[in-house]
Amino acid sequence: MDSEWLEAVSTALLGDWADMLGAPPPGDSGTLHHLRREARAVHRQLMPLWQRKSGRGRVWMLDYRLPSGEALHELVAGSYDDEELTWYPDRGDASAVFARLSEDEQHVARAFACAGGSWAEAAATTGLPTQVGERVMRKLRRLGLQHHKRQAALASTA
Repeated sequence: MDSEWLEAVSTALLGDWADMLGAPPPGDSGTLHHLRREARAVHRQLMPLWQRKSGRGRVWMLDYRLPSGEALHELVAGSYDDEELTWYPDRGDASAVFARLSEDEQHVARAFACAGGSWAEAAATTGLPTQVGERVMRKLRRLGLQHHKRQAALASTA
């Protein structure tokens, strides 16, 4: 048993598991099961955030060095301008469509709205392949048409 588990089990042993020895609650699967569950919970709480999994990946510290030698925070900080990150559509219908884009697609749309130019240039500005810009343009058109059709259907029923 490694030191992390030893600390988790020790902490769990200090808990209220001994109270269950006298009269276990109805439907209880056992005191030992409760103690194991408590030890797992404490172990998870003691584990540093950067060692945990989040969804399909891990949480990375911003100080993590990439194979290129660049720190993750340097890469993230250099990707987008602050001005681009704070831009949101002014109109309600545009905001509804914008909210349905993924994060990277929103960055491309912001770059296009702030700098103009082509969709390929907007994608390149955000560090994504130029094909992503054209894909975002088509997706915005499709989502915009869907939004207008829904609004028209709502207006006709009202």
